[in-house]
Amino acid sequence: VFSNGGAWVWADALRLALKAAALRQALLGAESEPIPLFPSVRRVVVDSAPGQFWISDIPAGFNFVWAMLGKNKLGKCIFLLFLPLLVTGLVVYGVLMCQACTSRNPTTKYWGGLLEGAENLNAGAKRSGHEDGCPWLLLCSTDDGLIPVRHVRAFKGRLTSRASVEVTFKEWTKSAHVAHLRHHAEEYTELIRTFVAKL
Repeated sequence: VFSNGGAWVWADALRLALKAAALRQALLGAESEPIPLFPSVRRVVVDSAPGQFWISDIPAGFNFVWAMLGKNKLGKCIFLLFLPLLVTGLVVYGVLMCQACTSRNPTTKYWGGLLEGAENLNAGAKRSGHEDGCPWLLLCSTDDGLIPVRHVRAFKGRLTSRASVEVTFKEWTKSAHVAHLRHHAEEYTELIRTFVAKL
């Protein structure tokens, strides 16, 4: 899974699978064996994600939009023209709607899907006889301009405490967003090889 886009899609897939499993469980009866989400998923690798959606992270949001615009000079000019209005709107929205009420914050839904899914994948793998469950490998960098490393660290803490998932965590100091393989090819490849070798 790469970046927030990939992690968000993975969270949605886990959330939908959880709903389908709950519906099937209800139809089969409470006494039936719990239904695993994706029995074939035994390892999860997340590169440069997940981030959080908080007003304090407006600079990361700016970097994201700027990177998306690429070499589009007109798009960048329009973006800069409307930036003060956009920032004011985000601050007001964040203060009134998100920060004051945790359940309305997009991170709650996003991380909730990832954590609940991780919990289910882990438990399902252990029920199937895999002692290590379904471990996660989190890859990040301190100079990622789009996903602050403190977000990935916080998610790691939640993953180990709430979902009891075994986590391998690698934090580089010099590597741009989703560019760890390019900057650290040998180390990256070895991390992945070691991580999946336990299967």
